[in-house]
Amino acid sequence: MKLRVTVAALAISACGSPDRPAGELRTMSQLVAAARANDPDAQGAVALRGEKLRWLSEPFGTSEKVQESDRDGLVVQPAFADARPAAFVTTEIWDGFPRVWAQPLYIPVSGFDPVNGPVPIPNTNPIFSFDTDSRFYSPYWQTWYVTVPASFAVDELRSAEAVIGSGLTLTQGPLRYAAIGPRDVEVAHPQGEDPVQPFTGDVLQRRLPAQAWAEGQLVWFIDFGNDRFRVNDNFVVQEVALFRFTLLGADGTPQPIDVPPVVGTGPFRAPRAADAPNGFPRFGALRHEYYVNLTPDPGQPKPGVFVSASQPALREQLIAGISAALVPLPSFAAENIPEREQYTLRVALDGSCFTQTDFPNSCIWLDTQQAIEGNLPVTAFTDLKRFSSGALVFFDGVAP
Repeated sequence: MKLRVTVAALAISACGSPDRPAGELRTMSQLVAAARANDPDAQGAVALRGEKLRWLSEPFGTSEKVQESDRDGLVVQPAFADARPAAFVTTEIWDGFPRVWAQPLYIPVSGFDPVNGPVPIPNTNPIFSFDTDSRFYSPYWQTWYVTVPASFAVDELRSAEAVIGSGLTLTQGPLRYAAIGPRDVEVAHPQGEDPVQPFTGDVLQRRLPAQAWAEGQLVWFIDFGNDRFRVNDNFVVQEVALFRFTLLGADGTPQPIDVPPVVGTGPFRAPRAADAPNGFPRFGALRHEYYVNLTPDPGQPKPGVFVSASQPALREQLIAGISAALVPLPSFAAENIPEREQYTLRVALDGSCFTQTDFPNSCIWLDTQQAIEGNLPVTAFTDLKRFSSGALVFFDGVAP
């Protein structure tokens, strides 16, 4: 059922978010600029045009692949989520923002078709309530359809203030993930090829930028679609934990290891069932990041990272970084399962399971939030107080 609201009620929805605390938000445009300045966090999120695509190149792939020459790309980060191969992109990084709110996004329509729903008005742009220079900006939006009669000059609707001031009928629509940024950024991919999940090879959507209005200005945005996240009753976006594996360095500080992270299904210590109807995840778009220390206590089993013997360069690089003891040579049985590539760089609680004949059933995999939180001590976790935003672009065989 469509929900009709008054202009006064919508104004409260648009402007009533609590003040945000001091902190730093790096938008897509800022991440691109920071990547050009060799910032490591930004380089993990953005592949500049003509630069090597790390996860598709040696030693992860069989040859060097570079980002296409006329567009920068959002890095396709391989991951695991709910024990399944996954991948995500990062469009913003938030430090010191404990909560993020969904904000209004307005879509001009001429009416509603009884079968197909809202009827967009041709040659019009969506209207974002905030641009990226506002501290209320986020890529999480609550859609509102604006019914515009033929006698109204629709081109006058270029800001939230103009929409609210127009007095036009507003109808609540779905939640939508859309990140404002440069006009020449899309999902990273090699020249002349489609973007893919690095380990499974599944083809992903490119997500070409489109035009919109924000606070009266023409902007560009990448649309990742409807129902890609959830909010509570106050429009606060629901977070999930993201786990990055580490080992203790010689100085006793956690050092990240070069394996895919694990995307949780709920906040830290509060996992939920994976919410992904038809493979389209409604979780994972706002990630609260944690380090997870895998350094075993003396006498305890050593964790393992699975890499097939068919990938000697990757095994060599990983062994050089974390030691051969943590990269056991897989058994003949492990090397010959049809889905072997899906286990590449997946972490097990005890790596000796790779050598068993009943692989992968012999392993306790650290590839779900429940397994990580249930098998590791509370002292293994370090809250980075960092949030990253970006929809899952691959999950369990589906590229939503």
